[in-house]
Amino acid sequence: MFASLAALVLMAASAQAQEPPNPELELRWSPELFEIRLHPPAGEHISPDTEATLVLDVAGQRWDLAGPAVDLEQGWSLPSLVGPPAVIHGSLHAALCTDDGSQCRPVYLDMEQTLPKRRGKLRWTPAPAQPPAPEHLGAPVLGYDEALDLSTDDGKPLLLDFSAQWCPPCQTLAAEVLHAPQHEATLASLHLVVLDADDPASWATKDRYAVGGYPTVIVTDPEGYELARLTGYPGQDAFLGWLAGAAAHKDTLGARLRALRAADLELHEAAQLALDLVRADRPAQAWEALARSDDSEPALRAILALESHPDALKWLVEHRMDDARSWIWDGMDAMKADPALATELRPALEAAIGTSDPEQGAEIAALLAEIAPPDEAPALYLQAAELLGEAEHEDPAHNRGTWAERALYYEQAGRFEAALGVLDTAIFHYPEEFGYHSSKGRVLQNLGRLDQAEVELRTALEHAYGDQRLRAVTRLAGILLEEGRPDLGIESIDAVLADFPVPDKGLEVRTHRYIGQVEAMRGQLTAAMETP
Repeated sequence: MFASLAALVLMAASAQAQEPPNPELELRWSPELFEIRLHPPAGEHISPDTEATLVLDVAGQRWDLAGPAVDLEQGWSLPSLVGPPAVIHGSLHAALCTDDGSQCRPVYLDMEQTLPKRRGKLRWTPAPAQPPAPEHLGAPVLGYDEALDLSTDDGKPLLLDFSAQWCPPCQTLAAEVLHAPQHEATLASLHLVVLDADDPASWATKDRYAVGGYPTVIVTDPEGYELARLTGYPGQDAFLGWLAGAAAHKDTLGARLRALRAADLELHEAAQLALDLVRADRPAQAWEALARSDDSEPALRAILALESHPDALKWLVEHRMDDARSWIWDGMDAMKADPALATELRPALEAAIGTSDPEQGAEIAALLAEIAPPDEAPALYLQAAELLGEAEHEDPAHNRGTWAERALYYEQAGRFEAALGVLDTAIFHYPEEFGYHSSKGRVLQNLGRLDQAEVELRTALEHAYGDQRLRAVTRLAGILLEEGRPDLGIESIDAVLADFPVPDKGLEVRTHRYIGQVEAMRGQLTAAMETP
């Protein structure tokens, strides 16, 4: 019944001059039961508003628990099947607050003790533990430069996966394809490089390939020249189909474009080139290819993406709803601009929800919510959330992406408690993931529960790295501004900016935009400080 919120803590409002003492742990045990209590040092008490987590191993018997931290005053009781002598190993994360309520702090404790007899009691001050380290998404097997060197030797193409920890389709792509054992043989013909979009180490490569959305997957030749690109995740089957076609290309986009201009491409090849150029964000060259192509499906998809053409959208709705995830969002602008078109296509889209797999059905329902009248949108978002619930897997890694998306749909449907429930499940499995805490903070802020929102955003900031820190501190500062504490918002922003690596102005990366947002928020906080 507990939601495992590892390291869900209020951070100190201001730094203390000396490290405060650690609390004591009390352990009682018998052949049937373990009981663990936390005793705060003088002048502090266990935070009543946060949760604690406990990982405990006793001679191979393991528990992973979480619950209200204040319950540790009475003790957490655990059934035991282990007899002495036994060695216990574990860690406890909780939060303590000063008795005057001025500040709170996290505590991380390591446990290692021997139980010498069948029953007894120990009370001791455990050694402090290091806070959990940030978990980076899919640390790449190969770095970009290393993969280029290998590719030069063996001639294999590169598969560049530009991903982000907070990006739902990135997580789903990783679980379903890129790190799935059943696809190892398919991927063995390429060198896979995972580039974390939030890591400053990715800046130069993102700039080289002009990456702006996530996931972006690019296949290159052995010298790093682009062969094909896909932004977004259209589902496992569609992605594998795209990958097979991309890996089959022997010529780079530049070489194919030169062949087009020399009239050496067939009409259907020009159509496919147009679509590939659209995916590479080269619209002028895509139009050049379309002028020399047939009107096959790739050409229609390119036209839809370039100008939301209604005839292209109608053809795809009529003939390719089986693969709607790969093109449906390109048609949203056309339906928003033309309500009559939206009305005409809506029955077919609604019918497709019931005949699609749950993930695609959820995407179609969410798109319909975007173009629906305001009073109809919540029901469609609710339908999208429930469809993703039907698609939930036993493997948490597979749900890592859909949890965030499902929670967002519940939030958009006005079902805030349901959104919090999904996010608590996600945090149970991935307690150190910045994105889940950040999303939970947003939901709590929308509910007006600012003190709890602040807790989540401070936790998000604690686990954030790279660009994530900029996003987290901006949202945290907004909550502090809303709470009437702009001084703490400025303090938080300055602490992040003090050691944040700023990319060169010549690099086209989103980090510049995030820094601008942080500075704009600081301006608002400063203005609030100066207002009587």
